[in-house]
Amino acid sequence: MGSTGQQGPMGPPIFLLGETGEDWGFMVNGPTSIDFGPVVTPAVPASTVEAFNKTGRPITDYIKGGTLTVMSVGGVTTGISAAAPSGAVHSIELPANQSIAITYSVAPSWAWISN
Repeated sequence: MGSTGQQGPMGPPIFLLGETGEDWGFMVNGPTSIDFGPVVTPAVPASTVEAFNKTGRPITDYIKGGTLTVMSVGGVTTGISAAAPSGAVHSIELPANQSIAITYSVAPSWAWISN
C-alpha cells in the first residue's frame, strides 16, 4: 500500500489517484485535451446551413425531433431522412473541424457531447 501500490492482477503495481503523492490536479481540476462530456452546443442553424465542430475534439451530436429530409456530415449524406421515433434520438459522430448540415421544414433540437 502507500507509495508502493498493490500488485495488479496481471503485473505491475497499480496506484489510486493521489496514492503516490504526485499532483494530479491537472486530471481533476480542469479541461484537458482528453476530456469527455458536455461542450458548448451551438444553435441549430437554418435548414441546409452547415454548422462546424470547432471544439477541437470529436463529438457525438444527438438530434431529436423536427421534420428532417436530409442530414450530411462533411457534405456526405448520412442516409438519415426522417426524425428519430418518439422517445429516441439520432446520434451522429462529428470529427473535430467537420461540418454537419440538416435539411428540414421543422427544426430539430440537438446536444453535442465530446467523445
